[in-house]
Amino acid sequence: MSRENAATTSEVSTGDNAHLNLVPEVGLLTALSLIWGSSFTLIKLAIETIPPLAVTSARVGIAALLLVLIARMLGFTLPREPPIWAALFVQGLL
Repeated sequence: MSRENAATTSEVSTGDNAHLNLVPEVGLLTALSLIWGSSFTLIKLAIETIPPLAVTSARVGIAALLLVLIARMLGFTLPREPPIWAALFVQGLL
C-alpha cells in the first residue's frame, strides 16, 4: 500500500510542475500574439501615410539593431573578415 501512495505522490508533484511550466508559456504566447496583432494594425495605419519602402527599411533597421545589441550582450562579435561580409551581403540579396 505504501508503494501506491509513493506513486501517487510523485504523480501529483509532476502534475504540479507541468502546471507551473504552462503559466510562463501561456504568458509568452499571449505576448507574441499581442506583438503580432498590433504590428498588422500599425502597418495598416502606416501604409496610408508612409511609403512602404520607408516602413520596410525602418523595420529591418530596428530589427538589425536589436539583434546586434542582443548578440553583444551574449558575448558575440561581428565578423571582421571582408569575405565573410561579402558572403553575408550575397545571402541578404537572395
